[in-house]
Amino acid sequence: MSGAGDGWPPLPAPPGPVEAAALEAAAAELAARCPGRVSRDLPLAPLTTFRLGGPAALFLRAETVADLAALGGVLAATRLPLLVVGRGSNLLIADAGWPGVVLHLGQRFRRIEIEGTEMEVGAATPLPGLAARSAAASLGGIAFAVAIPGSVGGGVRMNAGAHGTELADRLVWADVLQLTDPEGSGEPHDGPAGRRSGPVPPTGAREPQGPEGSGEPHDGPAGRRSGPVPPTGAGEPQRGAPVGRAPVGRAGQVAAAPPAGPVRLKPDQLGFGYRRSALPPGAVVTAARFALAPAQEAAVRAEIDEARRWRRDNQPVNQPNCGSVFANPPEMAAGRALELLGMKGERCGGAQVSQVHANFIVAADGASSADVLALIRRAMRRARDQLGVTLRTEVQLVGDFGGEPR
Repeated sequence: MSGAGDGWPPLPAPPGPVEAAALEAAAAELAARCPGRVSRDLPLAPLTTFRLGGPAALFLRAETVADLAALGGVLAATRLPLLVVGRGSNLLIADAGWPGVVLHLGQRFRRIEIEGTEMEVGAATPLPGLAARSAAASLGGIAFAVAIPGSVGGGVRMNAGAHGTELADRLVWADVLQLTDPEGSGEPHDGPAGRRSGPVPPTGAREPQGPEGSGEPHDGPAGRRSGPVPPTGAGEPQRGAPVGRAPVGRAGQVAAAPPAGPVRLKPDQLGFGYRRSALPPGAVVTAARFALAPAQEAAVRAEIDEARRWRRDNQPVNQPNCGSVFANPPEMAAGRALELLGMKGERCGGAQVSQVHANFIVAADGASSADVLALIRRAMRRARDQLGVTLRTEVQLVGDFGGEPR
């Protein structure tokens, strides 16, 4: 088999080009409709658990569905690429940053409401918070979420899980807002929208996320679930009148009406699989509801404590990382494959395969996203050439990584 010189796996495709005029028009429109919540050239590294990556050309912290509707109209007019960033736990952003719009759901999308044995939560709510709240309410079934360092929205998007359980097992419904044309642009939570900058391998080898962050605390079984893919249009919201004034596009056209509001989808409409869903591109989860079961508070807290202990003992929790780098292939756990390849401790620049768990890459001071990507590609080549195993990335790789493959 061939090695590094064959150019495999390919670099992620860049999201550009982005027209400066379109970016300026989008910035002005969003600033007018979402005052105080729009930034230019905002550093993204602090929003990711890797603490890596360049800035966002345009950043929106959305606090209401009206903010999302405004963004939908702007994207329809300008066709700028969109990146949705939650807690950034399953994300590697290129050192060049993101040239289009980055969406981050703000504090008003953080909420937890309990009704009987069901829990309704906002998409920006941290998953560990669900576990803690469930214990306080004497409800079991979602304690595993304490081991997932992502948010609810990204977790639903990629069907995050831990310790043999996944969110799809408890989900009643998810509210989803389609921000972009699923045929023309868009991507997942903690993933690009617009022109695809998808992960390696290319489309067909991996389902996209997003998440954000499965935070998988162990190398569990792959391919446990293969739910139905929603039919065409499932997840496409009804279209309604724009909120506020309609944005003007590059050539002065008035944009198509932005989405009227979220659509409520049940699990069988979400096409869940192992660390993925079939949510269409540009779809943003805004809320979700989970069905739990009565349990003793002490028992739930003990389960949470055990999950935390396991994570501390088996993951590099005190070093910047993105969670599991690779999804588990059918042949063996990804971490086991990397151990067989002798990659524990291997370095590239400031990035290193963790000595604690081989399916984690940690970033030291001075590390770059390019260093991490080089290690990812090196591991994929060796697994293919030496073990006959094809690894697919669980982490989302977004932005223009450019340059020559390493």
